[in-house]
Amino acid sequence: MNRVLWTVIGAVALVVGVLGLLAGFGALSSVDKRRTVLTPGMSDAWNRNRTLALAIAIVAGAVLVLLGILLIRGVLRREGGAVMHDIYVEQPETGGPGPAQLHGSTEVASRALHHAFEEDLEGDRQVRRAAVRLTGPTDHPKLMVRLAVTEDADIARLAGHLGNAVDRFTTTSGVRPELSDVVVRMPLRITSRPADITARVAPQ
Repeated sequence: MNRVLWTVIGAVALVVGVLGLLAGFGALSSVDKRRTVLTPGMSDAWNRNRTLALAIAIVAGAVLVLLGILLIRGVLRREGGAVMHDIYVEQPETGGPGPAQLHGSTEVASRALHHAFEEDLEGDRQVRRAAVRLTGPTDHPKLMVRLAVTEDADIARLAGHLGNAVDRFTTTSGVRPELSDVVVRMPLRITSRPADITARVAPQ
């Protein structure tokens, strides 16, 4: 959505700029190139109400700045929300007789989990490249998967491979993610020209 909005804004700005240049060079017969953007009447009205005009200009500028910040934030914000934090695994105290009792915790970096998950997915010969993103709370994260696969890839086999990878991840980390989105990108050959097709697989 943000890309479409930026495209529309860029197209409008381009059209306005081109029309302004054409008018300035006299290429538009319906527009006098010596004509100013603000007419004398508009300039007089601005000068008569300078305080009000400045206030309107400041408010309009602030609104545009706010809209720009929101648009940039939407473009820069990654899909799916914040990345899952590192996982802390508590080691319970060992019971039994004796003074020695073990207790502690282990920290597993979220980046390491992402990397291990991607390497596991790329272990299948049909997967050329894998990208995963775990978001949300560490006790119940959401999982988004992007797979670039070979042109002869079997989607059913890939689904089984992904399910097995999720099971292995659960066993290793102690956390079972909820599969929220899977996108498979597969090369497609039409005659002699290579192309790409992208399929979005809805999780079951």
